[in-house]
Amino acid sequence: MQRKLGIFMVLATLLGCTSIGRMEADVQPPTKDEFIFVMGLEPDNYRVGIFGGSEKNDRFTQNWLPAVFYGGAQGGYIVGKGNAKATLAITGVQVTANDKTIVGTDYQACGGAEAAVFKGAPGKVIYLGDVEFRFAGKGLDRRYSNDLEKARSYLATAYPALAGKLEQGSYRLLPTDLACN
Repeated sequence: MQRKLGIFMVLATLLGCTSIGRMEADVQPPTKDEFIFVMGLEPDNYRVGIFGGSEKNDRFTQNWLPAVFYGGAQGGYIVGKGNAKATLAITGVQVTANDKTIVGTDYQACGGAEAAVFKGAPGKVIYLGDVEFRFAGKGLDRRYSNDLEKARSYLATAYPALAGKLEQGSYRLLPTDLACN
């Protein structure tokens, strides 16, 4: 899995890409076949990789498709779109010097490490909560919190067509079956 992330990072470098799947400010509310997810993310030099997969026996199995979302926060939040039937998870985190650099230290939710797993919600705009990451030794500490009204306020200025549609969503912390290399 780390090799796959490394290849992805090299491709992102060659293409000059520091984010994938980020919504434009003029995005319209989702159709019944898609959903939009909103998550607070700190600090701003951390990027998350959100991948699709499936949940079975209380474990997340990542598929081999490209990331649904890869990037850092803008204004403290990430806003991405997924298929309404999708099961998604944050399986990768990268810390960089700043939001313009693409080389950094990577963390993968592998070897039974837990990932935040969430499911699509047809036609919905869902707020998953806030996460604050910090590297600690060889691992990654995370702190979760929730402030729906703060997220709604952010959307009102950054994504006005979505603010009135925002609903509280949820996630589960599940171990992944990704192998560590």
